[in-house]
Amino acid sequence: MATKQSKTGLGPRGWSIVLGSFLLYMLGTGIVTDFLNITVPAIAAEHEGWSTAVMMSFSTVAGWVTLVVAFLVGSIIQKTGARIIMIISMLCFTVAVFFMGSVTQMWQYAACVMVIAITDATQSGMAMQTVIAAWFPKKKGIVMGWATLGLTFSTCCFLPLFTWLNQTLGIARAYNIIGLIALAVCIYNAIVIRNLPEEVGLAPDNDANYDARAAQEEAAKTEAYMRTSPWTLKKLLRTKQVWQISCMLGCGMMVATGVLSQFVPRMASLGVEQGVSVSIMSLCCFIGFPFSPLWGYLDAKFGTKRVTSFLMCLYLVGLILMIVVGKNIVGTCVAICIFYAALGGINNMLTSYTTSVFGRYDFPSANKLMYPIYNVVRCCAFAIVGISAALAGGNYTVTYSLLAVCQAIAIVVSFFTKDELIGRTGLDIDDAVDQNQAHVSKYPVPSNH
Repeated sequence: MATKQSKTGLGPRGWSIVLGSFLLYMLGTGIVTDFLNITVPAIAAEHEGWSTAVMMSFSTVAGWVTLVVAFLVGSIIQKTGARIIMIISMLCFTVAVFFMGSVTQMWQYAACVMVIAITDATQSGMAMQTVIAAWFPKKKGIVMGWATLGLTFSTCCFLPLFTWLNQTLGIARAYNIIGLIALAVCIYNAIVIRNLPEEVGLAPDNDANYDARAAQEEAAKTEAYMRTSPWTLKKLLRTKQVWQISCMLGCGMMVATGVLSQFVPRMASLGVEQGVSVSIMSLCCFIGFPFSPLWGYLDAKFGTKRVTSFLMCLYLVGLILMIVVGKNIVGTCVAICIFYAALGGINNMLTSYTTSVFGRYDFPSANKLMYPIYNVVRCCAFAIVGISAALAGGNYTVTYSLLAVCQAIAIVVSFFTKDELIGRTGLDIDDAVDQNQAHVSKYPVPSNH
């Protein structure tokens, strides 16, 4: 018998998924982006002849390598589920982070950057987003709004912690400790994450309006359909929404990554010390805390397309400010506040847009291509910033102008991108799994939480 919709929102287990995602975003943003403000100059200073521009470019190369690896991993997720990929990726990520500060050769640094970039993409971009789409097909915007608080928390707390560890213990031990934190997150997610809510007796979106038989059939059908989705690579490559969404949002994150990953060197060009710059980043990013969940609720209320276009415009405003008044500290701080206000929202949109267009059932098939494309575009930021700043003698106006052109193009694309559902809207049991097998499910009866 159906019961009244639970008023507890996501439920205790749902919030544990949110926390796991929050922690992955915190680690990824900190280690892949924020820490570069400290890591690149610190490691370069210990090794004569090491170029910071070359070191930054390795992150872009890693993005291109990720394109191939993430697609292969996406295919595995489609067949086996996301949880096992998340655990394996996190273990590899942890090892690379642990040894990052101890590198003595350029190839070792490049290898660590590659492993960290690839596994961050597969654990949070591929695996966790697949889990969220399966657990919260209707509430994905709200969930991502809370989960992406990890982005701002990284700058507020994680970056200052890493800076203090580096200044107190040195770069090698700082990364050792961060590696141990990553291991703890891996253990937590291994305990709480499951591929489908039905595995722990819950329904998608914590919806109590499920009877036992319907939930059992849905779980079996979902797993069977995801393994044989008609959205093949060829079909996805010919679908314009795949390219529009991935490249458009990739540009948005490229802009954010380019600005935030080199904020400290940018401030150094204005004569601001490293410790002061990190403090400014931490203080400015506090504005992102209320905005991150707000974007999720606005997404649910007004739709993904409208919110995405608005966020993209916000980033362009921030870039223009960095160009026009960014040569003084006050102007720079105002611009950075805009970036942090929009950061949680723009990072929500790939999961939200992909789910809106392809739905719960075809999300794994679409995401295995869309996230790698998105990530490649995002990672171009490291090469653009590193090379343009070096050629311009440390003048970041050229860098921000290049990013502004890319962002303006992305805004135009956002206006013409549709967010109507083209994926499967529902499953007939005979389409996915034998009816007799569906009634004998391995999943427990959903409970009301």
